[in-house]
Amino acid sequence: MDVTVQDNSWDPIGPEDDRFTHLMTTLHVNGIAHHLEAVEVKDSSPQKVANKECQRKLDAMDIIATPEEPFQTTSIAGKEYVLLMVPHCG
Repeated sequence: MDVTVQDNSWDPIGPEDDRFTHLMTTLHVNGIAHHLEAVEVKDSSPQKVANKECQRKLDAMDIIATPEEPFQTTSIAGKEYVLLMVPHCG
C-alpha cells in the first residue's frame, strides 16, 4: 500500500526561527489516529537533523531500528525529511 501525503497537509511545528524543520499531520490506520512526523535532515553521513531539537527523535529511531545505512527520506516542498509515525495516546 502506498500513501501519499500532499505537501499542503503538513503543519509546521518546528522552532520559531525555522518552523518547517519539523512537520506533523494525522494519519488514520485501521481506525487508529497516528501522529505522522517529518523531521528535516541534511544529506550527510551520519544523518543529521536540521533542527537540533529533533535529534532525540532520530536517535530513538536508531535504537529501535538499528539501521546499517541512513534512513530513507521523502521530499516535502523541496526539503528532505525522515518520517516517523506514533499512535495517539488514550
